[in-house]
Amino acid sequence: MGTKTVKTIEDIAKLANVSKSTVSRALNDSSLINPETRDRIKAIAEEHNFCMNLPARNLSRRQSCTVGFVTHSHQCGFTVEDMFGLEIMSAIGSGLDELGYDLLVIHMKPRDTNWAHQYFDSGRVDGFIMMKTGRGHAYSKLLSDMNAPFIIWGVSEPEINGCTVTGDNLSGGILATEHLIRIGRKKIAFLGGPEYDLEAQLRQKGYETAMKNAGRSIDPKLMVNGDYYLESGK
Repeated sequence: MGTKTVKTIEDIAKLANVSKSTVSRALNDSSLINPETRDRIKAIAEEHNFCMNLPARNLSRRQSCTVGFVTHSHQCGFTVEDMFGLEIMSAIGSGLDELGYDLLVIHMKPRDTNWAHQYFDSGRVDGFIMMKTGRGHAYSKLLSDMNAPFIIWGVSEPEINGCTVTGDNLSGGILATEHLIRIGRKKIAFLGGPEYDLEAQLRQKGYETAMKNAGRSIDPKLMVNGDYYLESGK
């Protein structure tokens, strides 16, 4: 059988002298298949440049193998200037790729209450990753009520019913301030996020801790809270 004629699982099954179900299980790394048989089937598939029909496979599994990364139209970020947001999205994409998943960026409008159903109920995504916003608790409740898997990037809050992932904001504030002190800066300002934001609060606490540890006085005039937009940092 020539390379060009190997187009289906049935073709692989004939070459390996096994059933189609055995080929399907082998190509999906099922533990039900003997390792030797699985390796032989995979070798035949590779030799003939056989590619599985992923949409068909995912349909049969009732999985999309896609995770939605939710951004918000009222939230700054994910522009060419926002390296922080782009680095997060790039890392998420790389991690998902290693697990055989795709990343779908979902740009949600503030007043859209149907976005989660639109993507999850239709089977377009298997779960969501979200950047925390002021409405994080409302979004987490919506996803929890739908039994939709999700993770939120941001400091955990009692109102958020789900998993959260974040950096060490307290230590980050300390390290940044200590660095400026170490290189001889005298007037060190703190430019933080909104006062209600827990991440901004922890960074400010880190700043204040480092200043006090160094015997420096804290000038309230040099502490400014913004909204993470470029203009507020000018």
